[in-house]
Amino acid sequence: TFEGNVISHIIEEAEKSPAALIAMSTHGRSGVTRWLMGSVTENVLHHTKNSMLIVRGHGKGDLEPDTELETIIVPVDGSKLGDQVLPHVAALASALDLKVTLLRATATVEEFGAVTGYERLEGSEGLHFQSFEDMAKEISSKAIDYLN
Repeated sequence: TFEGNVISHIIEEAEKSPAALIAMSTHGRSGVTRWLMGSVTENVLHHTKNSMLIVRGHGKGDLEPDTELETIIVPVDGSKLGDQVLPHVAALASALDLKVTLLRATATVEEFGAVTGYERLEGSEGLHFQSFEDMAKEISSKAIDYLN
């Protein structure tokens, strides 16, 4: 037990153990209620370097569903920062006997065009692919290698 600011206390404890996973639930408030009351979970998320597991709580009067977890879905981007969650996921999956699905998404031709303004890559300075399809194949190949 402690007295004082909950957010500060959680952050101080997390700083003592940088490898610790912080597990929190959130009320799922939005709009004015969230603005007036703030969010302990959001504040901790933005003020600690620890990995976090955040679970959305149920509102008053909501029937809590009988949920049985089967799989942890982990979006990955291949970065060192993103990879830091993997040991925590592995430990959690092992402890709870869950499957793990790693997910890596790549852009479609339409998304690429919307972001870059290019429909094709031919003649684009600094790009080494003849077409978006060639680039997509290379990216997909690298993503599969990473996931494996």
